Amino acid sequence: MEIKCPQCGGDVKVIEGETFLTCEYCSSAIYIDKSKVVFHYMLKPTIDEAGAAASLRRWMAGSSTAKGLENEARMTKQNSYIFPYGISR
Repeated sequence: MEIKCPQCGGDVKVIEGETFLTCEYCSSAIYIDKSKVVFHYMLKPTIDEAGAAASLRRWMAGSSTAKGLENEARMTKQNSYIFPYGISR
């Protein structure tokens, strides 16, 4: 994440965990108020399409679903979705 220096307008890279940053252009000290900051993280997928389909088939064959669901159900389409979330600090 980058912010603009309030003194010179230069780009300042925000470093997670830092409260004070220094502008590399004008050397201004910049205080970061983290009380209203939300950091976003992106997790890499841990399963591919084939693995997701196999996992779904195992779930359909389990005891918590309708009997015979794995034999009756047909997968017609697979989609991957990204669900944004944030951690407020």
